[in-house]
Amino acid sequence: MKRLVIVFAALSATLLSCGEEPLGEERPAEEPSAADGGPVVATRGALSLTPPSRLWHIDDELSSMLTLKRGEAAPTAVARFYTNGRDSRDEERLRKRPGELAEFFQEMARGLRDQIELAAGADAEFISGPDYREEPYLAASYAYRSRLGSDLYYNLDTVFYVGGRYAFLDISCYAGEEEGLAAEFAALVDSARIELGEPVLRKLEPGQELTFEKISLVVPGQGFSAEESGGEMVLLKDGRPLVNIYRRRPALGGAEGSDLAGGLKGEIEALYGEVEYLGPVEVRRSRGLYGAVSYRGSVSGRPVWRRDAAIALDGDYYFIDAGCPADSPEALKEQLAELVDSVGPREEK
Repeated sequence: MKRLVIVFAALSATLLSCGEEPLGEERPAEEPSAADGGPVVATRGALSLTPPSRLWHIDDELSSMLTLKRGEAAPTAVARFYTNGRDSRDEERLRKRPGELAEFFQEMARGLRDQIELAAGADAEFISGPDYREEPYLAASYAYRSRLGSDLYYNLDTVFYVGGRYAFLDISCYAGEEEGLAAEFAALVDSARIELGEPVLRKLEPGQELTFEKISLVVPGQGFSAEESGGEMVLLKDGRPLVNIYRRRPALGGAEGSDLAGGLKGEIEALYGEVEYLGPVEVRRSRGLYGAVSYRGSVSGRPVWRRDAAIALDGDYYFIDAGCPADSPEALKEQLAELVDSVGPREEK
């Protein structure tokens, strides 16, 4: 299983501290309902959550995920739900060897805890977990406290696995408020739904421009096809998946190349651990900020060659994860490098 990647552990807490101080006492929570008397369901692509009360509302500031906030001017809690990562080999493994479920749960929890500690650092104080569930999806959760500046936050992070994809639900509030919000947090976790549509597969021609949301790339040769599903695109060569393209998170931090280079290396090392870089991160600036690097590493003990890229564009951050077995022909590596290096902003028609 790939190491899991958590990128928002501190972000929810940051947004809690924005806005004015709440005025007066909050009105009692009310159960939300739609016009037909049914529950209100908030959706973003393949993901949905049911707000547990009328105090929760959807927030559209981050287009890459489903965000719910409790309260308006000064939110008292934030929930973020997003897909992040793919490993179809795990799906095959669980289907063929269901007896490995306990080990799989442990791997999920270990990856989740590693990434919490990576994001929150030494300030992470674990309260409970790992807690597991099998229905409606395989999931593992940790509750912990973390500090951001002078503020202390309570966090409940859950990783879900379904259909070869990982999804994360991160919930935060000010420390000390969690007891009164426990029922609402539990209801949010229970309401999480992931509806992955059937992928659309299409054959590609050499030299064809391929677009994905705000970015485009050029098909480098024969035998490529594209499969798009759930906000992610996978490119296959002769039926073998070699390239993942997805919107990972909003672009954060400064606009200097060094920031993007460091962020790209951080993403790679969180996914693959220690790797051997084959050169520096190559950075270019156009309408977006682009960085790419080649490296050697291993996946499940198998040596791999990879060239990955990140592009920060109009407030979004796209990740291009391309690679093949280390002993693959040089011609294939050159094609993948050409494809990755062709990535740029999509031309407005």
